[in-house]
Amino acid sequence: MDCKTLKEFYGLRELVITKGDEGGYIMADEKVSFEAKPVQRIIDTTGAGDIFFAAYLIYRFHKHRNISESTQYAASIAARYVAGLYIPVGQLKLPSSRLNYGHTADKFSEENRPKDVILANGRRIQIGH
Repeated sequence: MDCKTLKEFYGLRELVITKGDEGGYIMADEKVSFEAKPVQRIIDTTGAGDIFFAAYLIYRFHKHRNISESTQYAASIAARYVAGLYIPVGQLKLPSSRLNYGHTADKFSEENRPKDVILANGRRIQIGH
């Protein structure tokens, strides 16, 4: 399926295509290409497209920037990630989550409580027994 058909079929306003060190493009009303930012020393490319996409979404829709500005920002963030310039998870100081889902399960009556959960990998686990 080509990009135009994908956009129409799913009702998308924009389709983000990343192509690693070749850059990529955004298919909106028209095709907007972008270049990857140069990286002097590649540490790890795993997940760089995901990083690009997340940065693009933030800049485009949260910061209300145009496609060109958003791709430039996202390409810069992805390049920093590929170069290893990020905070390792072990060094992050995150506030503890206030979400505690344990109490939610207690609100279900026994007969309505889910018995099995099927994980994304297809594995089935039993709960509440």
